[in-house]
Amino acid sequence: MRYRNKARGLGLVGAAIAMIGLSSLISCMTASDLSVYLASIPVSNIDFSRIPDGSYSGSYTVKLPAGASAAHPSVSVTARIVSGKAQAIEIVDPASFMDSSDWQSLISRVLDAQSLQVDAVSGASVSSKAFFKAVETAIAPPIQAKR
Repeated sequence: MRYRNKARGLGLVGAAIAMIGLSSLISCMTASDLSVYLASIPVSNIDFSRIPDGSYSGSYTVKLPAGASAAHPSVSVTARIVSGKAQAIEIVDPASFMDSSDWQSLISRVLDAQSLQVDAVSGASVSSKAFFKAVETAIAPPIQAKR
């Protein structure tokens, strides 16, 4: 009798673990779904020549749908505009991005193209979207003021 109660108890624990695992599986978002979701968040094609000289700060957090996760959905930046050109962009947060060659490469691509319409960092699509939107957020108010 003692063994039968233990077995029944283990059966309930096993069933609970299976249900938790099943609900995690059901709510998990596929990479393809996440790509479609991120594509629905537009990034403006900024005309840097319309922005007054200065340093501008901005941040953005990608609001992830249920079942999606990302290491860094929030990014903060400072962008410096000189003579109608983006001269420098610094990632302020997360600090781990500041010295990363992937992120420095992304910044270089934006500065070389003078556009936010460049390829994202491979394997970091959420953080890349947050970066593009943070730059856009930083420089959008000066564009609005100049109109």
